[in-house]
Amino acid sequence: MASEPITIFSHRVDPAAVLAVVLQLVPDATVTRDGDDWLSIDLRFKRGLLRSSLDLQLNHDRDYYAGDGWGEQIAGMQGYFSRFPMDEQREAEVMATIRSFRFSLGTIMEADLVEDDPRVNVIEVILQVLDGCAFSPGYLRDSGGMTLISAEGEYDADAVFPARPGQEALLPPLVVLDPDDDDDDDEDDFDDYEDPEPPSRERVISRLLVLAAVAGRGVLEMQAEGDPEHEVAGMQPRLAEWLEALGLRDEAEETEWRCLTTPVGEIDQQDAINCLWRLEGLGVLAWALELYELPRYDTLVDLNELFPSVAFLDEEGAQELQANAQLRAPAELQHFGEQMLAYHWRLRDFSIRAEAMDFRGFGETCWFGPIAMDWAEFGDDNDLVLDGHTICTAPPDVIGRSSSTAMERHLAINWLRGYAGLYSDTDTST
Repeated sequence: MASEPITIFSHRVDPAAVLAVVLQLVPDATVTRDGDDWLSIDLRFKRGLLRSSLDLQLNHDRDYYAGDGWGEQIAGMQGYFSRFPMDEQREAEVMATIRSFRFSLGTIMEADLVEDDPRVNVIEVILQVLDGCAFSPGYLRDSGGMTLISAEGEYDADAVFPARPGQEALLPPLVVLDPDDDDDDDEDDFDDYEDPEPPSRERVISRLLVLAAVAGRGVLEMQAEGDPEHEVAGMQPRLAEWLEALGLRDEAEETEWRCLTTPVGEIDQQDAINCLWRLEGLGVLAWALELYELPRYDTLVDLNELFPSVAFLDEEGAQELQANAQLRAPAELQHFGEQMLAYHWRLRDFSIRAEAMDFRGFGETCWFGPIAMDWAEFGDDNDLVLDGHTICTAPPDVIGRSSSTAMERHLAINWLRGYAGLYSDTDTST
């Protein structure tokens, strides 16, 4: 699986300097050119006979950062980071830094980062040349790999914001790192860029069955509201018993287990709502295991189809799933993850700025893209359609339902891609 993308941003527009320093470090790099401009640089670092090479591709698209959509990209990026918890001073620095960006480079790495990875050295050198920042989902880092801000509001006290135009005289002298240098001073740089480890097939099936029980608990509470005789209440103990019979008690998180073992009518209302929304994550995991055809992005899952597909409360059927169900290919999961990131981003952005945008075009030029938009329906203004309405004309209940669906599906696919060990801890930053 490819490493998380790292995008380089800078206030300096100097692709020639980037090319020169990369060729200084890796003289046999392959450069794809378009006239006097370069489009990509491919680097390969060999690691011996029995170890696969480490590849890095740098991508340069002048139309991206010099085009008419750059201002929209910067505004969207500021909206993304504005949701990170931070004090006013740091937020002002982060926003001013983003506002200063005039240049961007993309990276593609088809293998996990490893200890003493030479690709990290190349990225750090480029960042020094450009006095740039490195962006990856949930992080903005300085030219030395230190965290300027994370999605959790954390940052390294020694991290240095890049100079903005007019401040270049304050820059320290450039130090080009030696690719053969074994100095351990930089051993912590970019530590968090290591590719997440996806859960095993067995773990995904276990989580699927736990989510089925949790979602079922939410459904029971909803059904109990129209059940004055409390006939459904007798089903509640079966949920935990089913998981225990399958040996899945340890997969259930403590909050989940508390909900499962709380009698009908006594559960906290918000917990019951949260359980019910897990149906959408259950649908994603069932799709990932090729058990269920997930409906389109703005359509809720059908529990009458979903529950039978995951052998809900069927011990023998669940055991058969544990033995035989298979995961989709990583490329399919990654493609769906990109879709959910874009979908969730649009809804969160609309919650901040309730304005129309060219969302179709955004998919081609966004900083976390390009992303194929064949999954989405668009209106005449090229903005997203939700339940037959463009997002700007959609009723509040459609916006709210779609936002919750997007968050749950985004959480599920990010967990599948290894973003967290604990399901409820999975990051859904956009």
